[in-house]
Amino acid sequence: MAAIRQAVVAEDQPFVESEELRGLIAAGAERGYLTFEEIASTLEEVEVTKEQVSELHSHLVEQGHKAIAHIMGPPITHAKRRADGYKAALKELGARTRAEWIVRAGFMEADGYRAAKKLLSVKPRIDAIFATNDPTAIGAMKAIWDAGLRVPDDIAIVGAGDIALGDLLRVPLTTVSWSRDEQGKLAAKLLLDQIGPEPSDQFRSVVIPPHLIVRRSSAGE
Repeated sequence: MAAIRQAVVAEDQPFVESEELRGLIAAGAERGYLTFEEIASTLEEVEVTKEQVSELHSHLVEQGHKAIAHIMGPPITHAKRRADGYKAALKELGARTRAEWIVRAGFMEADGYRAAKKLLSVKPRIDAIFATNDPTAIGAMKAIWDAGLRVPDDIAIVGAGDIALGDLLRVPLTTVSWSRDEQGKLAAKLLLDQIGPEPSDQFRSVVIPPHLIVRRSSAGE
């Protein structure tokens, strides 16, 4: 079971085992197997690269947005890369940035809500938010509505992850996504490689390119 040390990610990065993964490996070793759901739960999320962040910022700039804020995730690698991509993309587009346009948060709706409340206090007001993931984007939308503002008319919102039912929200959410089918197939292949006749303990990363799904939260009607 110690050989289950592979993830479907977008950049080749040193692998760090999580407590969750170590716990699952120990449980699997004791009973002799791990379920697919358990294995899938340990896979790192595909990273949103600078290129994809640039694509979504180009989309927001094309929609006329000039004050684009970022709700940053907790101090972990993925969140930092997304924040770095946000800064690099805006610089590449020649768009301005301000320190108060970046608010650190978590990955939950409540985190996005609190972060958006802070951003709404910035003057002059921001007109777009790139959230670190879809739940924080949904929380941000709630904060905007509670402030009596409209999405996307007053403030556009973009998330990442393409969560289930994201297209059925009161305002369907624009998001950065990737192929779940491809991720599942590659995860299964990596696992089968590990239980084959010549398993390897070497970490491998596999790139699945993300893509932007434009919905009403950033594009209007």
